[in-house]
Order: sequence, then structure tokens, then C-alpha cells
Amino acid sequence: MLTACGFHRHIFNYERLESLSIVSAIYLCDLCRQVANTDAVVRATLLEEMIFSVLTDAWVVYLEDPRLAPHLALMCSAFCYHSDSHQEFVLQGGVRLVIQMYTKSKVEHVRLCCLLCLLYLAETGHSQRSIAQEKGVKMLLTACENETHIDLIVNALKALIPFACSDEFRPQLGMDGGLDTFSAFMFSDQLQLQQLGVYLLQNLLEFRENRRIFLGLSEERKCEEDYLDSLLRLLPRVSTGQPNRIKAMKKDGKDKSDPEPILTKHDPFVLRCCIHCIALLSLEHHLGSFQRFVDLGLNKLLFDLFYSEQIDKSSGEAVVLFFANILHSSKQIQAQVMKGADVVQLLLSARDMLFSPHTVSRCLSALLCISRVPDFKRVVLSHLDLLMADINANLNAEERDEHFYQIAALQCALLSELARASYEYHERMARAGMVEALLVFITIAGKGLHGEVCIELLMGSVFGIAALVGSPTSGEHSMASLIFPATRMQLLLSLLRLPQEDINEAFHSGTVGLRTLQRVIYPNITPEELHVDQMDPLSFIGNCPIKPANFIYRNVIRTMCLLLAHHEMGPRVQQAITPSNVVPTCLFALSGCEDTYVQVYGFLLVANFSRDRSLLYNFLNESGVINELLTTIRRAGPSASQPEAPLGGSSG
Repeated sequence: MLTACGFHRHIFNYERLESLSIVSAIYLCDLCRQVANTDAVVRATLLEEMIFSVLTDAWVVYLEDPRLAPHLALMCSAFCYHSDSHQEFVLQGGVRLVIQMYTKSKVEHVRLCCLLCLLYLAETGHSQRSIAQEKGVKMLLTACENETHIDLIVNALKALIPFACSDEFRPQLGMDGGLDTFSAFMFSDQLQLQQLGVYLLQNLLEFRENRRIFLGLSEERKCEEDYLDSLLRLLPRVSTGQPNRIKAMKKDGKDKSDPEPILTKHDPFVLRCCIHCIALLSLEHHLGSFQRFVDLGLNKLLFDLFYSEQIDKSSGEAVVLFFANILHSSKQIQAQVMKGADVVQLLLSARDMLFSPHTVSRCLSALLCISRVPDFKRVVLSHLDLLMADINANLNAEERDEHFYQIAALQCALLSELARASYEYHERMARAGMVEALLVFITIAGKGLHGEVCIELLMGSVFGIAALVGSPTSGEHSMASLIFPATRMQLLLSLLRLPQEDINEAFHSGTVGLRTLQRVIYPNITPEELHVDQMDPLSFIGNCPIKPANFIYRNVIRTMCLLLAHHEMGPRVQQAITPSNVVPTCLFALSGCEDTYVQVYGFLLVANFSRDRSLLYNFLNESGVINELLTTIRRAGPSASQPEAPLGGSSG
């Protein structure tokens, strides 16, 4: 009715508002507050008259009057409560008005209404930027520190949540002292304040520089105190429970199906936030911080929490990420973390628990790190069956996206690393199907995510196969897996037909898997450092101790030599290879590659194949093979004879 009568057009003009007395202004604020809660159309009609902009200009004197402030603040909160009014409220300078009233008023009611306005407005990005522009974020941080009434502090913390969750404002909050402000609430005896403080801290730690500030690694800003110990105190301890003998003596009717609580008193939400905070802090790969985690016993505490079955899935995934990150460190820290805890099984549980692909890849990356240490390699091999089950599950995945190739690169590299273990483990590897898995990696390497050759899968697979075939304890079993059926051997030989330039170019260009493996060695590497667009391919390949193509050729031909040298497997290999492919293969090894190892293995190929009379005549009729043999003999001379390298030796 008021709007139909044109009341809003009559009252909301500068001259009319300026002429109102303080009492009339109070009544007008109360009237607008009541009208704002009626209908969206009414609110839009009032806002079209630019009421907040006009009020601010007309009531310059009244804004200083403490009698008007409670009514005007309540009116602002009534409009801000409705999201359809946010845009107009911000455009009409409402944010500045609210912050001004909060700063000048000492009345808790006024300050509470102002905080509520900011809380309601912070839902959208446009309003957040307006609040930040008017220095409202600093005002909210100050309110958290200086207010004495719990309702004011709670609303100030809640208003800061959208800012802490935004990548745009996390840096500002960290530099403005938000880490100290939020961490201080860990000491609060009010659960609600503790929950809000830890949750806000968790969101701030999503930003790397804030993590460095919290850990004391940043040079630009330091925290006022060291809050890591306080964060750990919020984690509950795992109690042993009641001894079985005492429980048997009690005659109570308690239902045995009810889970017995084994954690000390804690709040589940605070526990979840604390675990996520610690997982985020572990992203900073700093040996000093990792050592401090271990000294505080954090790894043992999180390990017990994980197996207590009293935390949710998200917290469990954060615990697994913590262990995966901290194992990307020195041998000393790795030994301390793995002492007395089956961390390998914990890392391998990531896929079974349906954790994210990122978590699965980080766990495999951690396993690859510890597998480079001989003592820890044996620990990983003790879980070989679980590892092979995880590998087979990934290889059988229907969707081959970026995460698939990341995980495949890590799994292939891990198998290749394990193949370097002591010979006593090779039989177990062969029986677990490691050769078959490496052959599958070769098949999927032909077409990567964008159609490129997955060079990392080829290099890892041929190296692992060569190591297993050359084993003095279980080489025969691996050989049998390689030549039955014959298509497996043919698949391996097909790698010799890959052009050397294409292989080296693929290695220079980089793939998803190669970048993943680089992060294993250098966890702190940035995406910018992984790009080699400015690097000349020839210079890049020239700096490699061994060219990728030569590495693949060397291991493939070495594997063939080992197979042909075996008295039982040699004839099987000759049956698997068509005679028309024998001479070209030997010619390629003798003259098609500049690698010395490949050339030496080429002579061994000719010697082994020549034992077959039919193949011997083929070599005698091939001038290229005879000329290469004679040329090499002339270059070497009778005085340059050297002892023959053993087949089981290193392939470089």
C-alpha cells in the first residue's frame, strides 16, 4: 500500500531526509526494516530509490548520533539478510556505511548487526571484493581479537569463512595476521570458537605461503608463536581400552556389537580439521619440518588414529597423504617413520579405500622413493602381492585419463626399481607376474594421453624385463613368461623398429608420466620448471648420459642375447622370430645404433643365431653383416682384444 501510494518516491529524496528530525529518522529506519521483511518486490522498489546512498549523504550528522545507530544497523541487517538485495546494497555504499557504524559505535547491539551484515554479504565474490576494498577483512580480524562478547566473535569468524575459502583472499589473510588470529582460538575453552578457528586455519593453509609462515620458513612474515605443538594437542590419543581379563570378570549386559571407544575425549570436527591441517603442512617438503614432525611423534599418533577406525574417510585420506609426503625425504627420516609401523600396507590401501587418484599417485610416489633404499626395498617386496593387485586394477581400468598415465608411470618405475633387488627375490617377482605386467605397460605405451609415445613406460619396462631375465636364480621362469606365447617376444622386438629420433623427441617433449616421475625426485618442482619449450632438443639429448633410444635398444637386445644363450630357451626364441627378421635385427644392432653396448650385443646375437645352420647360411649370404664383422676386426686389431663382458652384468 505504501509503495502504491508513492511513499518511497516522496520520502527518499535528499531534501526530505535532510529535514527529518532524529526521532523521525529513527521511525523511518524502523519502518524500512519492517517493510524489507515483507516482499522481494517491495525491497526492490525501495532500493531503486537509492535509499542507502541518499541516507548516507543526507544524514551525515545523524550518523554520529548514538540514538540512530541501533535502528540504522538493524535496518541494514534486514536488507542484507535477503540475497536479492546484496548487489544494490553494495553498489549504494552500504558496506562502507556498515563498517563506519561498527568502528564508531561501542554498543554491542550495533556492532552485532554490522557483523551480521558482513556475514550475509560475504556469500558472493562481488560483495567480498567490496568488503576487502573497504578494509572490512582487517576489521573482521580485529573483531575476532578484541571483542569480548562471544556472539560478536562467532559472527566475525563466520563472516571470514568465505574469505578463507577463496584463493583470492587467502594471501591477504595470511599477511594480515590471520594465522595468528585463528590459531589463538585453539586455546579457547569454547568449543564453537575452537571449531571455527581450526576450520579457518585449515583453509588458510591451502595457500603455500601461509604454510611457510605457519612453519616459520617464510622470510616475509613470522607467526607470533609456534602453534604446531598446540595443533598436535588437539589430536586425541589412542587408549588401549579395558583389558580382556577384566572385561570377562564383569557381568554386564552391554551389547558387544557396539564399538568400544578407544580415543580420548575429543570433538570429531576439530579432529578432522587438525588432521587436514597437518596433511597440508606436510606439503612443504622441508627436511627440518619433517624432522620436527617425527620428533613430536606425529607419525605414530596419526598411524594409530588411522587404524583406530574412529575417523572418517576424508581424515583417513589426509593421514595417508601425510605419510606419502613425509616419505619424500631423507633416508634418516624414512627410517624413523617406518620404524615399528607397517607404512607400506597403509600406502597400498589408498586404492582399496577409493581415495582420489591424486592420493593414489602420491602413495606410489612414496613407495618409489623408499624402494631406492635397499633396506626399505625388502619391506616393499614383502607386500608384492598387494602391489601387483593394485597394478592389475589400474591396468584394467576402463578410462585412460591423465591420472591413469600418472599412476602407470609410477607403477612401471616401481617394478623396475624392485627388479634391481637381490636375486633371492626374483623368483617371487616372476611368480607374481611381474614380466607379464611389464609387457602390458609396453602395449599401453604406444598411445599416450595425447597420442604420444609414453617413453617412461618403455624405458622402465625393458629395464625391468632385462633384469629379471638375467637373474641367476629365476631367469628361466622369467624367460618362459617372455616367450610363451610367441607374441610377447615379438612385442619386445618391435621396439627396435621405433625410430631413434622419435623416441628422443618424445623424451624431450615430456609426457604426463615423465613429469610425475620428476616430482618424485624433486617434490618442490614447479609446473613452470617442468616446461622445456625454450630448450633445444639436440642440446637436451646431448646432456643425457645415455640417450633414451639407446637405453631401450640396449636392454631389448641384451634380453635377446640372454634368451638365445640359454640351452633350452634359445631354440624357442628362434621359433618365435621369423627368419626374415633375424638378419635385419642383427644388422640394426651392428650398425643401426651408435651405442657401443648395442653393437657388442649385436655380435653376440650373430654368434648365437649362427649356431643354427639355416641362419648361418643367411648371414653368409648377407654382405652387410660380413662387412660389419670384418670392419670391426680391422679396427680392433689383434692387440686390442678385450675380455668379453658377462651377459649378467650391468647394462649401464
